[in-house]
Amino acid sequence: MSPKVKAAMAAVTTFTTIAKADAKIKSKVKKNSKQRYWAATILKISGYTYVLISSAITYTAAKIRVSKGSSVFAVTKSEARKLANNFPPVVGPEIGLKSIGQYNHYHVNGRKSKSHIFYMF
Repeated sequence: MSPKVKAAMAAVTTFTTIAKADAKIKSKVKKNSKQRYWAATILKISGYTYVLISSAITYTAAKIRVSKGSSVFAVTKSEARKLANNFPPVVGPEIGLKSIGQYNHYHVNGRKSKSHIFYMF
């Protein structure tokens, strides 16, 4: 198999992985979602960074995750900010490259923590 074909296959795999993660977020995180927070993980594949959500969590569990350096996905900017305000100084909101798999987010503890608090609306 030629290097060009291998590179094309890797690009398709990368895009598919990120698109599936993005679709999961968009299917679960709605303005009227019963759940307001999800555990989130920042992943990298082939030089691209994207967000993956897993289980829905409570506000208290979200605070615990952030205190331990893990990330959270919230429904709204105000909910994300409320959570972030527990860990000053807060940086943001900001967004990465504004491409698929990237979301607005806050950094906590003046970026000294690896936690990100992402949001959709």
